[in-house]
Amino acid sequence: MNRWPPARAFVRFASVVVLAAGCDPAAAPSDATGGEAVPEPAPAPPAPRPPPDGGAVPRGVYVQSDAAPFDFVLEPETIDLGVLRPDESARCTFEIVNRDRRPLDLLHVDGSCDCVGFEWRPGDVPPGGRRRVDVVVSAENRGNKVLDAFVQARDREVTTRHVSIRYAIEPDLEFLPLRADFGQRIVGTPAQLELSIRYRLPEGVAPLRLAPKVEVGAPVTIELGAVTAAAPIGGLVAIEQPLLLRLDAAKPVAPFRGHLEFAGAGYRRAVLPVTGAVHGGAWIEPAELHLGVGEIGGVRRGTVRLRWTREPVDVEEIACSSPDLTAQALRDEGARSFRLQVEFKPSVAGEFTGDVTVRLAQLPDPLVLRVRARVR
Repeated sequence: MNRWPPARAFVRFASVVVLAAGCDPAAAPSDATGGEAVPEPAPAPPAPRPPPDGGAVPRGVYVQSDAAPFDFVLEPETIDLGVLRPDESARCTFEIVNRDRRPLDLLHVDGSCDCVGFEWRPGDVPPGGRRRVDVVVSAENRGNKVLDAFVQARDREVTTRHVSIRYAIEPDLEFLPLRADFGQRIVGTPAQLELSIRYRLPEGVAPLRLAPKVEVGAPVTIELGAVTAAAPIGGLVAIEQPLLLRLDAAKPVAPFRGHLEFAGAGYRRAVLPVTGAVHGGAWIEPAELHLGVGEIGGVRRGTVRLRWTREPVDVEEIACSSPDLTAQALRDEGARSFRLQVEFKPSVAGEFTGDVTVRLAQLPDPLVLRVRARVR
């Protein structure tokens, strides 16, 4: 069923509206059929003009103006904040310069990201005058950023001008390979490693001045080579710097685990692990044995290897630093190694640290195995 009123009823209703508004129905023109005339609807207000240069009208703001486009610029057009720490707040400024003969009617100042804030004084900018805008940028976690700040004028074109703000987060150092492992070196043999340090910086930023701190506990020296930079890609430059490590292998060096610490201005702290040992032809692998958690009166057992490189070795003596430790060496058939079997019978609760010392007939210095355990 059609619930709409007939057309004539609608026309009568429109006439009532006209009378209620105080209009003279006799003065209103009639339609061709002699019925009452329907008043013409009021013209709709003109829609706001979109910014021709890609700007955005602020939400909830209706721009209606017949003013000719304003002549103004922003100085500078580009701001480079350089390298920032993650979550660091950086400040910069730019100015709105009115080149027009009329006072510049400012509509809006905004940015392309919520990480950008603005402080500025509303109101017209006089002809030839300047208006300062303070900008606060909250840096993100990583990468290279390009932000957009824009100013809009209240005219029929919503004239918009832009400022580009760019920055880069402190780069991460990348090591290739990921660790510096000298392995098991024999006394008197060359022991050096060639590595590479890589990172990225914005175009135009000077390379980092790296000064690693050696925390190795072994006779290791370092040398940094010349920096090379690749062609920029997307505003970033890939930089590489050689790193040479030398281990003094003139005499035996006990197995060590250290690192190079890179901590300086302009980049994130990084650590490069450094490991190795220098022996006279035989070594224990691993040099430290963890037997886990045991109980008083119980037994914990573990096995390591005593290896050699050239001539076979003979075990002369095995000594343990604690009566709770015992050890024996069994030769592996067809291999250049012994199985060094360790047994631990704890008598006291707490953290345990002991040594198993192995003397070989062919070497002047003994080999030492460190044993650790926790006793309940």
